[in-house]
Amino acid sequence: MKDSLYFSHDGDARNDLKIKALIKRYGIEGYGIYWIILELMRSQENYKLSKKEYVLEGVCDEIGKDMNFLRGFLNDCVKVFELFSNDKDYFWSESFLKRMGKKDEIIELKRKAGLASAEKRRSQSHPPEPTPVEQPSGKCSTINKEMNKQRKETNKKTIPKKESLLERKKELLQQRRALFKTKVFEFSESYDKQTLTEFYDYWSEADKNCVMRWEMEKTWEFDRRLSYWVRRSKEFKQSKNEFHASDY
Repeated sequence: MKDSLYFSHDGDARNDLKIKALIKRYGIEGYGIYWIILELMRSQENYKLSKKEYVLEGVCDEIGKDMNFLRGFLNDCVKVFELFSNDKDYFWSESFLKRMGKKDEIIELKRKAGLASAEKRRSQSHPPEPTPVEQPSGKCSTINKEMNKQRKETNKKTIPKKESLLERKKELLQQRRALFKTKVFEFSESYDKQTLTEFYDYWSEADKNCVMRWEMEKTWEFDRRLSYWVRRSKEFKQSKNEFHASDY
């Protein structure tokens, strides 16, 4: 099984021209989807995403989109943005394969070094192996039973699949929220902090499936949405003032 803790992420990736082109067409949501797909590639043995129908259906569940959207997105990542490559069986990222290849080389070197170190310690110590006569069989049996019991308890504590999937969705939600917030506050020269914060708080609210309110919209343009948000806020405040004035 692969080490699921390691994941190489270029902190300046969004300034890459290919990524900028992706964001221009798909918005910040597309940037989040791109990284989700890379993370799914990371979990595969060959770091490639299979084109099998059930695999793509699983990707659709992860990103909250239908199959038509996913196929179009992957096609653009291959032919338009040149972020992915593909053949008749798989999609993959050349740069990602190189990064993960380096990681695997380091792990293999550490593994070999660990084996060599263990062998060296063993050859230096040469401890006599106890014979069955020398072993207090009752005690060994008790120890083995205790170890098996602890192993079973550990297995019982393994996170259930559904709970693990929910936690995964929550992690991805936090990543997408951070990206969304970054994009919102790029308009700080045009709008005050309170306006941007209220806008972010409203549109980043998520449902039980970890899908944010803004992600449910069919189309999304930050300029237009912010402009409309400010206009509606002014109209609401004005109507409140008019209402209070009529009370006197």
